[in-house]
Amino acid sequence: MAMNSRNTQTSRWATYGLNVTVAAVIAIAVVVVVNMMAFRFYKRVDLTATRQYSLSKQTQLVLDELQEDYRVVTLLRQSDPYLQRVHDLVEDYARASGRLAIEHIESDRELTRLDNFYASLTKIYANDLEPLQAAIANGREALDTFRTNTTRQTEVVGQLLENNPPSDEQLHEFLRQIGSVLARIKSNIDEFDAQITSNLDGSLPDYAGASALVGEQLRQYDQRVLAPAVQQLEQSLKTATLSSETQTGLENILGSLRESRSNLRTASRAIDDAPAAESYATVMRQLATNPNCVVIISSDGVEVLGTNQLFRATPSGPNVPDDVEQVEPVFLGEEMLTGTLIKMSLEHPPLVVFVTASRRPTLGRDGLYNELARRMGQIGFQVESWSPLGTMGPMGQPIPAGPLPQASEGQKLVWVIAPVEPPNQRDPMSVQGYQQVQQMVQERMNAGDAMLISLMASPGNVFGKVDPIMQTLETYGVSVALETVMMHEIQDRSRQSLASTQYMVTQWPEESPITGALQGLSGFITFGSPITLRPIEGRDDIKYHRLVELNDPNMWAESEMKGFPHIKPNEETRTNNSLVGVAVETKDNRLIVVADPVWATDDALRIGQLGPNTADITGAVFPANAELFVNSVYWLSGLDQLIGASARSQDLRRVSAIPKGTLSTLRWSFTFGLPALIVASGILVYFVRQRA
Repeated sequence: MAMNSRNTQTSRWATYGLNVTVAAVIAIAVVVVVNMMAFRFYKRVDLTATRQYSLSKQTQLVLDELQEDYRVVTLLRQSDPYLQRVHDLVEDYARASGRLAIEHIESDRELTRLDNFYASLTKIYANDLEPLQAAIANGREALDTFRTNTTRQTEVVGQLLENNPPSDEQLHEFLRQIGSVLARIKSNIDEFDAQITSNLDGSLPDYAGASALVGEQLRQYDQRVLAPAVQQLEQSLKTATLSSETQTGLENILGSLRESRSNLRTASRAIDDAPAAESYATVMRQLATNPNCVVIISSDGVEVLGTNQLFRATPSGPNVPDDVEQVEPVFLGEEMLTGTLIKMSLEHPPLVVFVTASRRPTLGRDGLYNELARRMGQIGFQVESWSPLGTMGPMGQPIPAGPLPQASEGQKLVWVIAPVEPPNQRDPMSVQGYQQVQQMVQERMNAGDAMLISLMASPGNVFGKVDPIMQTLETYGVSVALETVMMHEIQDRSRQSLASTQYMVTQWPEESPITGALQGLSGFITFGSPITLRPIEGRDDIKYHRLVELNDPNMWAESEMKGFPHIKPNEETRTNNSLVGVAVETKDNRLIVVADPVWATDDALRIGQLGPNTADITGAVFPANAELFVNSVYWLSGLDQLIGASARSQDLRRVSAIPKGTLSTLRWSFTFGLPALIVASGILVYFVRQRA
């Protein structure tokens, strides 16, 4: 009986052991299979409020269009606070495109790899650097020859002063000084040669610095040493009474100095004529000023982006309220990387010219479009401005207008016409500038140039004045009622009805590629005039894309501004929809018209939660305005493949920040409320069991 019990127990243990073993094997197999499946079918889900770990649609389009391979190298010190974020960002790009090869170098630890990388950059610019390297070598050789000659010339001067000194005391003193200067030249050249060698040593030589040092030495010895010496000796040989031995000695010295001067001047001209290899010098300067950076390398170029360009800390200071949520522009890194890839992939970057007849400039100090010009520059577009009124110099002096900018061969030109304000009839220059811009727009549109025109409501149309721009737009079937402004009713804090010209636009036509990428973004129209499309009979080649529409059931077109904002709705012009932005496409050209004067200016783009010029603190309230402009320029340039939801669209907060009051309530609730709930539940369970 005891034996059977023992056998049963042993059998039970064996069964349990087998079950555990089988379960363990199955668990291990499941883990292995799951990991294999996860490795093979990799998928990430981004649950962050700003989709921080997802690439935008525009970036995907750019990566899909890359025609060559790119090498992306991160150079970061281990202590850099952005190290992991930079690595994650570039790895996202590599996962999205097989055209990118990623390398990570810790610049303060992997010194050998860093030197090898710098050497590879130098090889990229080998052809550009070759003439400059030859000029530097030639200049150093000339200085070395001069150094050797000065030793001999010093001996000749010394012998002359000792054996056949001139009787002229002034000449005697001059020769003594020349001998002293020549004697010091050797040590001076040795010192500068050490500096030049230092510039050229290393895996990333400073050829620009070495060239500057060599050129400076060549000019200094030519102009400050040899030129005065030759001049004085020539004069002395003509005027002084000399013995034949002294004259012969001076002539020998003069000939030697002339020869040295000729050699130095020849080498100096070679330095001046050598191409500066600006691209290499720019990359070297960027690497020197941005030790923590990302380097993007293609077959014919190198771009350097510092981590301070990719990530920017939220602003702080006395002007930033403590109770305001500050928004880090998390889109910035992707925007810069994608913009750089666009810049490097464009064979002929478009030329964008901002045109105005206003006294306020479009670019530069107090410029209307500095923010957009900066974004255009980031993607490699050439940006210029032109005004018939000219510009103001740094000291406030007027600078006459230059000729209209011209596109180079193969380059697309896009004109951006700022709102043309009605001129001051008392200012002849204002009237003339207004007319010149009108004429220029008419001529360039008739020539088939791409153009983006912003319009301003003008009471001049009421009095029957003919506007050449309006005339030209009519030929495309676009009629703009600039004598009216779209208004709608709003209520102030006292619930009084007021008229307003400002609209927030949140719905964008999906049919147009320009605005299809703006879904979910908010825009801002301040003073819009209605646009009517009247298709031209016989012009089947004209296509229209509705871009900006105002939608409001309490909206009307108003031509009388007297009494604003206390204006009653005009029932005759009441409507619930008005078109204020349109794109026109023909077989020959493309045109965009937005009947609002402010939509693309810095005044609109820099509006943040705290008001004007606070977008850097709280984020832009109306990001769609800038995106509309950028997409419009892409479309006008024929770069439709670049139009997509950009990195800035990733900055939309799907989950709003929790207010401080709510956050405090939640904190106290979890600190005291949750334990109290647990205790109450325990007491309830106790009493229930007691009853049972």
